[in-house]
Amino acid sequence: MPSADILPMMPPIPEGASPYAPEAMVPDPNLSAWVRNAFVIGTGPLANRDHAHLAYATVQFLWTQSPNRVRRKSVVGRAHLGKPQGSDAWAKAMKADHLARLFGKVPDFYITLCAGFVHDRLRDGDEAAVLALIDHELYHCAPDTRDGVPLFTPDGRPKWAMRPHDVEQFVGVTRRWGPQGGAEVAMHEAAQRGPTLGQPKVQGLCANCLAAH
Repeated sequence: MPSADILPMMPPIPEGASPYAPEAMVPDPNLSAWVRNAFVIGTGPLANRDHAHLAYATVQFLWTQSPNRVRRKSVVGRAHLGKPQGSDAWAKAMKADHLARLFGKVPDFYITLCAGFVHDRLRDGDEAAVLALIDHELYHCAPDTRDGVPLFTPDGRPKWAMRPHDVEQFVGVTRRWGPQGGAEVAMHEAAQRGPTLGQPKVQGLCANCLAAH
């Protein structure tokens, strides 16, 4: 797996202490820039061609120590669409104002990470779990499409959307009958080949994934 010296600076957390108040959301432009260089536009061991579209997107990162649970399970990461959604104009304006104050402008996406989880994994020497979590959240950040064709704004910028998982089949059906769809076959082949960067042990879960079930 990649050497730990390519990891970005992570939030220093003294043993048994929290670096932030539980309600704090702390933007990290250095992490955002590092992820872009390492995963999106770089040529090193972490570069992932599946994220190439994000070269045209603004993806920001937030640290938090606030606990988050979805469907009674703790989560340690979540990707969000930057553009506020919904029909309430005031609620959307308030959300846009909040994001602009955090990041300087409303990003295309922002990703929230649990600072404690990252600290603990790095302390335990499990860098792969942190890298896998970041990679996972980036996969949720996708171009918006219609019938497979990318959509653009009137000024020519890509439209963005949240991407669900590739595989939706029941484990029991796959166990009994094997992978059926193209995505399941691809997942099976990937599992057979084994990891290319290391075997992550991500103990937390992604809120996007839990919310989709």
